[in-house]
Amino acid sequence: MAPEFILDVRPGDLFVLRNIANIVPSYGVSESGAGAAIEYAVRQLKVPNIIVLGHLDCGGIKALDGHLDMAAEPNLSRWLQWARPAQTQVDARLVADPELRHRSIVAANVRLQLRNLQTYNGVARAVESGRLALHGWVFSIGTGEFWSYDPATDAYGPTPADAGG
Repeated sequence: MAPEFILDVRPGDLFVLRNIANIVPSYGVSESGAGAAIEYAVRQLKVPNIIVLGHLDCGGIKALDGHLDMAAEPNLSRWLQWARPAQTQVDARLVADPELRHRSIVAANVRLQLRNLQTYNGVARAVESGRLALHGWVFSIGTGEFWSYDPATDAYGPTPADAGG
């Protein structure tokens, strides 16, 4: 589902980077389209907010949780490794219920990608100066509910209606 539709904004109101499992590779690991988009948004467009938006029933997280064939899907396998620490974190807590486990991995992945965003010097400087705010949201396509990550409490709660704009 398109973020513009979810947030009820006009086309062009958002600068959107969409990819499998909302992954943000850490800075300096390799050149990437995601890194270029982040630098462009922060340094050129001077966006005031970045939202990492995960969603329930995420196919990327399901693929991460499945049996990827490195020989048949080498690019996908390497890409999803950026989300593997989220899966490992949830597995360490032994979450048995499949639905709760998926939701937990999606939420942990949003937190992980927020940390990765902060490895970009431009992002870190803009956040420190108060020019940029980072937000982590999880969206339920089925119910339309949002949950927002609060780093102060390290927990998710209802997303304020005005958090994105």
